[in-house]
Order: sequence, then structure tokens, then C-alpha cells
Amino acid sequence: MNNLDGCISYLIGPIENAKDDGVNWRLKLKQLMFSANINIKWIDPCNKPSGGIKEIGKEKEKVGDLRRNGEYDKLTALMKTIASSDLRYCDLSDFGVFYYDPDVGTCGSFCESFRFTDQGKPLFMVCEKGKNRIPAWMFASVDHREMFESLESLVAHLSYLQRLPSEELMKDCRWVLIRSDLI
Repeated sequence: MNNLDGCISYLIGPIENAKDDGVNWRLKLKQLMFSANINIKWIDPCNKPSGGIKEIGKEKEKVGDLRRNGEYDKLTALMKTIASSDLRYCDLSDFGVFYYDPDVGTCGSFCESFRFTDQGKPLFMVCEKGKNRIPAWMFASVDHREMFESLESLVAHLSYLQRLPSEELMKDCRWVLIRSDLI
């Protein structure tokens, strides 16, 4: 078994202000990982597990309508439900991938990323516009060697981690991989 087989990863990145709702980079990453034979289970907020409120399509329209109509009590209730489930997905994940575009406003992505660092879990960041465009504060949360300028370079790094002897990977206390030991 490879190190990352069966791991769960949450895909962090802008949805609300992204032109494509953040769908395309997530699909591309999953395809690259499949091609690299890295068998990770993804929690994708654009395609949530059963029971999760989707944040794209009709649900995104509903958020916009509530905001435009000044229905802030309803908006608050809906967003609390979405935020709560997204943060719970972070809790369930072994590591996170944060796709950051400095030209697209985001808020929840930062909350989710700090959830990973607060829990001492690995968090990898991708900024295709250059590492130098990542907010300085993030360098306190993510090691610059785990910031990448392409999805392909992230996949290459994860492939490297996958092939490491497991005792080497486990020297990094952020990796707590016990799923195969559970009944």
C-alpha cells in the first residue's frame, strides 16, 4: 500500500467569486492525481458528499437572491449550515489543498485553511500566478516548500510523498494516517 492510498483531502478554493465556481481546477487536480495513480478520496465542496448543501448552481443563486433581497436572517442561516459542514469536512480530512488566486476574492477558503493548520494537518497551497502573490500571512501557516505554482508540481510532490518509506513520512508529525488500522 502506498502512503497516501485511502487518504481524504479537502479541496479549498474560491467558489463564490470564481467565474467557473471553482470547478475546473478541482476536476483537473483529480484527473492529474488519477493519472499519477494516487488513490486519494476527495471532498470537493463543488460536488459535496450526500447530504451536503452545494455551493454552486441553484444554491449559489439562492445566496445571491437572499443577499439582493436583504433577507439576511435566511442568508445567515444558510451560510451557517454551509460553513459548518465545510469545516466538518476539513475535520474529517487527512490533508488539505488550497488553490489560491490573488485576483479572486475569497473568505471561506482562509477559514478552512486555518482549520487545517490549527489541527496540525498538512496543507498544500497552489498559486499559479506565483508564490510571490500569496499573502505574507500564509507563510506563517504553510511552509513555502509546500506552496506550488502549478497543479502539476503539487502532484509531483504528492507522488514523492506517496513513494517515501512510510517511516520517513511519519517523521512529519502532521501525518496521522490510521484509517487502514481501524476496524
